[in-house]
Amino acid sequence: MDDAHHVARDERLNERVDERTDIYAMGVILYEVLTLQKVFEAGHVLALLLKVTESKPVLPSLRTPDRAIPRELEEICLKALEKQQEMRYQSAKEMAHDLELFLDGRQDDGTAAPTSAFACFAALRRRALFWA
Repeated sequence: MDDAHHVARDERLNERVDERTDIYAMGVILYEVLTLQKVFEAGHVLALLLKVTESKPVLPSLRTPDRAIPRELEEICLKALEKQQEMRYQSAKEMAHDLELFLDGRQDDGTAAPTSAFACFAALRRRALFWA
């Protein structure tokens, strides 16, 4: 059942599978890093498939309020997890661009991102290195 957590809605519904399907999987992994929880939980595979197909993920910041997840990083994660392919990042390069802006402490308009966002992500990166 663990693999079922990472499969996109479009793949389950036999829709067109492309790079955006992989972006969904990256969004799942990012969600798990941010929250230390699965995007969707269910007692059996069919219930999990239904949740992935029909339900919206709970905001990472609401799921784990004690982790102080930066809004900008949460938005990147949720965009990658969009149900409709057209609403997701259209390429890994596009997602990487937003992640680079976040890591550099900038926003798309060139202004500085909140310091706390950068500090929080740096802490997450240190934890990720620790977990490896």
